[in-house]
Amino acid sequence: MKELTAALKKAQLIFKPLQKTAKNPFFKSNYATLDDCIEATRSALAENGLCVVQPTLYENGVTLLITKLLHESGQEITSSYPIIPTKQDPQGYGSALTYARRYVYCSILGLVAEEDDDGNAASKETKTPTQPAQKPTGVISAAQLTRLKTIASKSGKAPDELKAIIAVFGYESSKDIRPVDYEKICEEIEKPKHQLGD
Repeated sequence: MKELTAALKKAQLIFKPLQKTAKNPFFKSNYATLDDCIEATRSALAENGLCVVQPTLYENGVTLLITKLLHESGQEITSSYPIIPTKQDPQGYGSALTYARRYVYCSILGLVAEEDDDGNAASKETKTPTQPAQKPTGVISAAQLTRLKTIASKSGKAPDELKAIIAVFGYESSKDIRPVDYEKICEEIEKPKHQLGD
């Protein structure tokens, strides 16, 4: 890996500043899109004989994102990452794939695509020994969905604000919410705007 490592070291020194052009309205923070990451690194990689390719592979019932950092010498670093969408349709898979491509692309090149929240988001997700290791399957009932929408309406949340809150919990649509997250999401929706994310 000597030649690849030397080339990557040189490329990292001349990567363009990473522009964080996308916004997360829930946490009021900015992050770099996949396009931003590629734009900041592509020319520096090419100048040093490097490139990144990200094909997919379907194996044992799971779609894997294969990311390879290739050097013209033939040396490479390879990573695989499972694509597990919250919504089982083409849009769900596309969204999950783009999300995974951005994170793995940044990881393999040593980029930071999001603002540092000092571990706050990760801390909120930490499970205690009494909590279940995995979320149960299934989604909320029609009655629960109606109640959620009523809460959002009473609290004055616009549709895009509601979508942003739901996205923080890993869901693209309110119809995808699982029972284990339902009450927590309702609590976040009920909070006044200045308290969101506290």
